[in-house]
Amino acid sequence: MFYNVDSKLDNTAWAFVGGEEQLAGDKIIKKPEDSCGVAEKAFPCLCKCCAKSSSLTGDAYKKNCLHCSIWTSMPDGASLAITHIFECSLHGYVKRIKN
Repeated sequence: MFYNVDSKLDNTAWAFVGGEEQLAGDKIIKKPEDSCGVAEKAFPCLCKCCAKSSSLTGDAYKKNCLHCSIWTSMPDGASLAITHIFECSLHGYVKRIKN
């Protein structure tokens, strides 16, 4: 399969041959289906990255994406706040959400 992608930012054309990654100059380009389309400002996306459920003990998150990881801390401090840490291994995003 052959895909032709033109970058308007640096006028570089990259080709994807057989669905493999190709090196274009100093950049490694991933297959088009590797990108989930979630921007860093929107991370974690509650439909693509994870699902949220609420219970009596607080919010719980379940991952929906193979590239995402979710860690939950033990209750901490006087308020017994719980922190959820979300990490995307594909894009390198990390976000902490405190309950």
